[in-house]
Amino acid sequence: MSRIGILLTRLVYPELRSGIGPNANPGLGCTSRHERYVEMPNTGPSAEPSRIAAAVVSRLSMGALSDKFSPHLIGCATTILSSLSVFLIWGVASTSFPPLIIFGVCYGVFASGWSSLFMRICGDFSVDGDRAAAVTLYGFAELVRGMGNVLSAPISANLLNRSLGANSLKGGYGTSSGEYGALIVFCGVMMIGAGLLEAVNEYLLRRQATKVGK
Repeated sequence: MSRIGILLTRLVYPELRSGIGPNANPGLGCTSRHERYVEMPNTGPSAEPSRIAAAVVSRLSMGALSDKFSPHLIGCATTILSSLSVFLIWGVASTSFPPLIIFGVCYGVFASGWSSLFMRICGDFSVDGDRAAAVTLYGFAELVRGMGNVLSAPISANLLNRSLGANSLKGGYGTSSGEYGALIVFCGVMMIGAGLLEAVNEYLLRRQATKVGK
């Protein structure tokens, strides 16, 4: 769930600059998304470097934090914060370039370090510290991650073709004739779902540890 939400946002983020601000380009009258992308003029600086820089910091810091704290708690907190940044910053405030930069930094910090938690999470589910089991689980996690990459393309295409309508929407939900609205909602919901699953995992692990302690 988290992989799909993260990747969909990452895929469209570099393109968001064209749909905001006074120079927003709603499509130049092109009939297809591919034509609109090809015909799109340069609308100013890209926001992508801010997200990439934040992602580097995120992966290093989450890897370090996972050595001291539960990776499930970290995963729960970061995915919930990621969903809030999607709903509130991208969805509500991203109608100009500065909020888009802020969204890139927030999302990069909260969402991009998820892969740094994989090995610790797999270790928690292995029996008696079995390294072979942990490596097997890690391979399965990477398989699921790859499946998320493959599924992201058709899902994003379908969501971008389901415009929510710009007339009734405000903020980022209504940019580019409302075509990003459905995508924003989907990505935010996927991140919330992943956070709730991490919270459940943490609860079950603590409950199991309590039973073993007795």
